[in-house]
Amino acid sequence: MDWICMPINRKLFGLLQDNNLPLKLSQADNEQRLMNGVLQASETARNLGVTLDEQLSLDVHARACSRACFYHIRRIRQIRRFNDENALKLLVHVSSPSRLEYCNALFTGCSVSVRQRLQRIQNCAARMVCSEPIHSNGVYHPTTPLLQRLHWLPVETRITYKLC
Repeated sequence: MDWICMPINRKLFGLLQDNNLPLKLSQADNEQRLMNGVLQASETARNLGVTLDEQLSLDVHARACSRACFYHIRRIRQIRRFNDENALKLLVHVSSPSRLEYCNALFTGCSVSVRQRLQRIQNCAARMVCSEPIHSNGVYHPTTPLLQRLHWLPVETRITYKLC
């Protein structure tokens, strides 16, 4: 229980200076020696399934969410022919949109690239459920009618709706 009484190294935990800029860890502050080992500083932290980086841009979390969702969408696509549209919609909704909705209030002030990454996940899921290609005969098919047919809000609107 001696480790509870250790003094806290403020630089190690990334507290802000008076000028509101995050501190950069020096090489000496990257490691904190404990009695039974070494505590290494990390550029990201994961809490309740949300990965935060040092700029709080949520780019790392969006990438991880994108990777997991596209993996599940690919796996569901392999068994698509064995299911009807309702079962397919349920499988996709369990894997992708539910991941997009989890803690989506955090995406309120995020960059356009992060929101576009999340929108691509939803578009891909909607195309798979409705069996619509991106292009056919050289013509691009937009996803907005698909989202409306499935009664899914776009990512930006969904974030705003959750906050209200």
